[in-house]
Amino acid sequence: MNSNDQQNFFLQENLVTYELPINEKARNVLRMECFCSQIDAYIAGEKLENGATVSLLIELSDFINRSDLRKDLITELERAANAFSIFSGNPQVDPNNLEKVIATIKDSLATLKSREYNPGNCIKSDELMHQVRQKSSSQKGVNKFDLPRFYFWSNLSQDEKISQIEKWMSDILPLKNANALMLEIIRGSSVTSFETASEGFFQRSLDKEKVSYLLRFSLPISLPVFPEVSGGKHRFTVRFFHHYDTSSKPKKTSEAIQFQLQICGI
Repeated sequence: MNSNDQQNFFLQENLVTYELPINEKARNVLRMECFCSQIDAYIAGEKLENGATVSLLIELSDFINRSDLRKDLITELERAANAFSIFSGNPQVDPNNLEKVIATIKDSLATLKSREYNPGNCIKSDELMHQVRQKSSSQKGVNKFDLPRFYFWSNLSQDEKISQIEKWMSDILPLKNANALMLEIIRGSSVTSFETASEGFFQRSLDKEKVSYLLRFSLPISLPVFPEVSGGKHRFTVRFFHHYDTSSKPKKTSEAIQFQLQICGI
């Protein structure tokens, strides 16, 4: 199959994309996105899942507190701003769009670097959240008979509960936006190719001139296989496994697997 046939094949097929982090910084950025996406989905739902939403908010606060996400975002957004500034004066780059992107990055950095900015504090300092956290740590979930105050809150109107959740999320929002900006930059800086994993095995060296963050593998959804990746900052290896059913272990495929590869790095 030549390159044109490959492109046509992937354009015609329904694809599923596996997005896998190369390093811990990328893993934390994806975790943050996952937390926020789930909370947004709960808020947008017809009926708020009270216990699940509050537990997720506590998990998010704990994740922000124990991870280096804020520090890593500052480092990587500064790297991105420097990378974009190189294109200043390039006739092939729209100067207005470039200025907007750099200005957005600088605004985000100004908030993240502020000494007064303490993401997650609205959750950590909240008395109800503290009570829920204590009960949740000693048992799985919170029952209405264990914490009547939470049961009272759970029976407030949808609008009242969403308003409170937005207050809890208010000091996390700048971090959420910075995280989304970083992911947008990373995903938009990908190099795409069409590859074949011979006997389900593929290996590739990474560009030493870039910092690589994510690997994206797109496969026809009709293929009963999934990728598993290992590696480091210099190279990676991917092996494709067959999924048969949930009761048996997956087995490495011996077939040639065609896939679209995107290496995302700056």
